[in-house]
Amino acid sequence: MDAAETSRALTGDRQAWDALIARHNARLVAFLVARGTPLARAKELANDTWVLLMDRQREGKLRTLKLPAFAFQQAMWLGLDDARRERRVRSLDAAEPRADEAPTSEAIVLSREQLERVRAELARCSASEQRVFRLLYEHPELSIRDAARRLVLSEQRVRQVACEVRKRLRGVMEE
Repeated sequence: MDAAETSRALTGDRQAWDALIARHNARLVAFLVARGTPLARAKELANDTWVLLMDRQREGKLRTLKLPAFAFQQAMWLGLDDARRERRVRSLDAAEPRADEAPTSEAIVLSREQLERVRAELARCSASEQRVFRLLYEHPELSIRDAARRLVLSEQRVRQVACEVRKRLRGVMEE
């Protein structure tokens, strides 16, 4: 029964998708909760996963559909993107100085020097790397998937470029 529904889902049959989602969604949510995702967010990620898989099928990018493994894998990636974005927002919040913590002149000079080194390293990046970095960090609300669509690149390439640029910048900041 699952194989027949899977075949129909791959042709775009909405009823087949509904049946597959009904069959596998609870396991997908449980999988995400077991990985530490709060229940409400796990339900949202599961929904995003199904939407993404259906979009991929409509775009002709989904030739096979092995459920629930595909759904688990996609949900895991979405969860990782979500966690990265949350850490980035938290680190930005923590980086804001409080009114009672005025920076010393030495700290200001060091941060300006560090900023100049980071700018110089970014200037050494290729134009493509700079576009990826700029989009992701000027728009932290964007997921990797959304950034990839805007840049007309694969999600994997956007992740790879972002990691490479961050690694280069970390090296400069640690000097």
